Amino acid sequence: MHNRLLEPIEIGPRRLRNRIFISAHVPGFADQGAPGKRYISYHRQRAAAGVAMQITGGTAVHRSGLLTTAPSALVNLDDTIIPGYQSLSDAVQGEGGTMLAQLAHSAGTLSAELLGQPSWAPSPVRSALTGNVPHEMSSAEILEIIDAFVAASGRVRAGGLDGIELLSAFGFLPHAFLSPLNNRRTDGYGGSLKNRMRFLLELVEACRPAIGEDRILGIRIPGSDMTPGGLEISDMQAVAQALENTGQVDYLNVIAYNNSLRFGRALHWPATPAGHELFTELSAQIKAVVSLPVLVAGRITHPDQAEAVIASGQADMVAMTRAHITDPEIVRKITEGRADDIRPCVGANTCIRARFQGRPVRCMHNPYVISRNTDHSPSSSNDLPPVTVVGAGPAGLEAALTAAQRGHSVRLLERSGEYGGQLRLWCRVESQKELAAVIDWRVRQLDKLGVHPEFNQTVTADQLLNIDDGIIVMATGAEAVADAIPGDGSVVQTTPVELLNDPGLFTGRALIRDQGRGLSALVAAEALAAQGSNVIVVTDEPAVGLDLDLTVRVPAYDRLLNSGVEFLPNHTVAAFEDGAVKLQHVFTGQETVLPSIDVLVDDHIMRPCDDLMKALAGSDRIVRSVGDCVAPRTVEAAIHEAAQAIAQLTPA
Repeated sequence: MHNRLLEPIEIGPRRLRNRIFISAHVPGFADQGAPGKRYISYHRQRAAAGVAMQITGGTAVHRSGLLTTAPSALVNLDDTIIPGYQSLSDAVQGEGGTMLAQLAHSAGTLSAELLGQPSWAPSPVRSALTGNVPHEMSSAEILEIIDAFVAASGRVRAGGLDGIELLSAFGFLPHAFLSPLNNRRTDGYGGSLKNRMRFLLELVEACRPAIGEDRILGIRIPGSDMTPGGLEISDMQAVAQALENTGQVDYLNVIAYNNSLRFGRALHWPATPAGHELFTELSAQIKAVVSLPVLVAGRITHPDQAEAVIASGQADMVAMTRAHITDPEIVRKITEGRADDIRPCVGANTCIRARFQGRPVRCMHNPYVISRNTDHSPSSSNDLPPVTVVGAGPAGLEAALTAAQRGHSVRLLERSGEYGGQLRLWCRVESQKELAAVIDWRVRQLDKLGVHPEFNQTVTADQLLNIDDGIIVMATGAEAVADAIPGDGSVVQTTPVELLNDPGLFTGRALIRDQGRGLSALVAAEALAAQGSNVIVVTDEPAVGLDLDLTVRVPAYDRLLNSGVEFLPNHTVAAFEDGAVKLQHVFTGQETVLPSIDVLVDDHIMRPCDDLMKALAGSDRIVRSVGDCVAPRTVEAAIHEAAQAIAQLTPA
């Protein structure tokens, strides 16, 4: 079924074992800027499962173009990185994989400056992403940067890696020279496209001898800036042909957008509900004008999608990067005919949010990003205690699955008539439907293990204690609680949970109070807007959905604002009377009255459903609570906590 995807391919001097690669990303596991034990384990795990090629995250080669000042990302500034490279290459190559280093200079896109060292770029153009205005490079500084790339390439070779990828995308330095949005120069490096590609061509010619003919040299390029006045596909076709004509390049890796623009960073790695195979039309147009292998990324999350891209000739290799954060064993599973067992990437972008926050990469529903799961390693013991899980939301499903995988007999009790808890409610809204796979995958896995839920079960503490003498896991979730807002009852007051249960019960003009700072209020707004309601979202924070990361917030704002939803930040809800809601500005105290409000959706707080846990306190049974019944948090927290609780209670 995935025959084309599993075919070997020649990339320069290397023969790769299949067409799946993991594109450059920063997992956040580096140790003082070099590959350490966790970083190497992360890449070894994916190589061992069969990925053909992996590329390190963008690695700064000069202090004027750092991507971050955090020690959790790689930097290639001196020879201290070579031992780490050697260990990384040994680990990945020892598993049959290929490992490249992506070399980068961030130009003006980011603001990771050191004191006394401004960022350098072709022109002093302000980054709409960060507000950073870089220093305009002199001719001597251009040569200095090329020399830095050359030195970094030599260190990659000394470290035994299989080659380099030069990052000429995302508004980073070579891309910044290419793009008229970033390059305003009037010398030989600016003006015409021929002049603007001069830096990249000189860089390629300089780096090839340093990395060697026996190693791979690839380039990551944008197929387009996707912005009026920026690079277009016809420009990039000319650039691609010029790169091929050097005779020094082994592949082109196609992406899109420009990170120095306001929304570029959000759109080149978008969250659900963005479509899949986003940039394959661009890669196909690049492939049409060159004979070099063309690689592509962009929400290719399932091997069926990847197979279709290869079979249609849109690209020669396919990146499944976020998909491999969710499930490192994709290649092994499709090779074994177990594609249905692949834990699906749902585009929640928890991984990207973690990196924005400076933390190591994580996944909403994979607790095993850097450690091997026990899918096929049940305990050999015949004396494992039975496990009873109460609640079949994300935490309960994960607890049941982890226990069953470890060899326990499992009962799963659910008081409602369906799986998924509140996440299932969210999935009824169009933009969140993909998240249903978090639930559905666990249901399928449990079914294969012979675990079937017992629905419509409302149990007492005494009933639980009489079931058996095993482990009890409480995953009873939380319930929404509306605030006590002064009012006369003239406005219907509800919560996002009640609303999503049956949006049709609530009609007319709606005011949604966002105190959760996440997606909950925005999902409620989407549900009401979809049925034609006039919707206003109010928050006492400076912005609606304040805690959402850029990749989730930008498309959410786009969806809602373009469907007529209004946002009103910096206001509290003071009272309601005669169908009007009184707001108060948090800074000035000025009052605003919104007339003719029919329903007030209050995203106030969630209260843990912990009555059973309290009733079981003091018993001699092993009882653990996981997820929202401990404290209302995220789906990610619930799933990780459930897996960890079972792992701590039971042997692998």
